[in-house]
Amino acid sequence: AEGTHATQDGLLRIRSQLPFTLFFAQGGLLDAKSALTLLGELVVPEAALAQLHKVLWTESPASQVITVASRAAYVCKPLQPGQLLLLSPPEHPQLAARFLSALTPNFVWGHLGDLHPQALTQQQRLATLLGRPLRLLLPECLPQLASRYGQPLPPATHWSAAELTADLQLALAPLLAAQCWLEQEALALFVRDQLSAT
Repeated sequence: AEGTHATQDGLLRIRSQLPFTLFFAQGGLLDAKSALTLLGELVVPEAALAQLHKVLWTESPASQVITVASRAAYVCKPLQPGQLLLLSPPEHPQLAARFLSALTPNFVWGHLGDLHPQALTQQQRLATLLGRPLRLLLPECLPQLASRYGQPLPPATHWSAAELTADLQLALAPLLAAQCWLEQEALALFVRDQLSAT
């Protein structure tokens, strides 16, 4: 019917210590500072994201934007200065992509997700959607975490170096050598701002 539009009902969750304002296509402004201060995050419905025109920074812009695949890792990950976190589950990559398209392009993008061959395929799809190279947020202590919390890959799944860039082969070497994988929740408390391929 005329005037009726189908829409999904996804929600984008955003954490940051940097104040910003959302500028919408119809001219409306939403100051995110109070929500970020009082609630610790800003939640934006998918229908509103479709109308988002620009993200205006009140002070300095974010230097690093990190998409996080799971709610637990998103909530637990400590925020670093200049960082903005987006909850971006694999089933809704378009929400983070829409928000990132409204940012000025001078930021570094990284992703925090499971370090598993199948998860890496999904993360590569997100990178393609964003038009950016895939950079993973990794802890310096990855070898120790792989040794302590690494889980064996199922029999039909394995790491293949041929399917990874040289940078990712180097970054994920402890997992490739042991043919194991790590849940992102095991990484969330240890990662800071170290990105693969940087």
